[in-house]
Amino acid sequence: LAMSRLARVATPTPVPPTRSPTRSIVGPAPALRWGHGAGGGRPLARRGCPALAVVLLAVALAGCAAGPGRTAPASALSAVLPAGEDLMRSELLFGRARPNGTVVSDEEWRAFVDQEVTPRFPDGLTILEATGQYRNRAGRLIQEPTKVLLIVHPPDARSRAAIDEIRALYRKRFDQESVLLLSTISRASF
Repeated sequence: LAMSRLARVATPTPVPPTRSPTRSIVGPAPALRWGHGAGGGRPLARRGCPALAVVLLAVALAGCAAGPGRTAPASALSAVLPAGEDLMRSELLFGRARPNGTVVSDEEWRAFVDQEVTPRFPDGLTILEATGQYRNRAGRLIQEPTKVLLIVHPPDARSRAAIDEIRALYRKRFDQESVLLLSTISRASF
């Protein structure tokens, strides 16, 4: 019963063509009006069709279900990533300009790495030279020499605590506003 009513309601009723100077020479196309004629005269939108809503919802949800025997892969990326393990890739950006106008020297930087970084990450690290730019708390644009410290480590609380300690020690020792940290999970193979 609901399906026959639905079919009746959704059937367009042709409207007789009218002559108009803007129509094509071949002839006017018949205009269609939904919801008139067999459906009862009220427009479809005002009539309220709970059966139609249920059918549309069922069709929409059917597309979301996986068929029998089909399962989603554990990770869509696992098929394209190289063999290895998922590790954290942390990049720390250390500005070297101090508020008093001096710069953290290469010797001071090397001593900081030897005393504070290497003991926390003895398995290895990478240091890159860069030039950084940022707006300070006073709103002034600052450009300064920068060291980028790249560490690949397990995604665990111990490593995170060690990185937080390194950042805090550098800020305090060299009077810095901040040390930028960028962390992402990366596939690593050694």
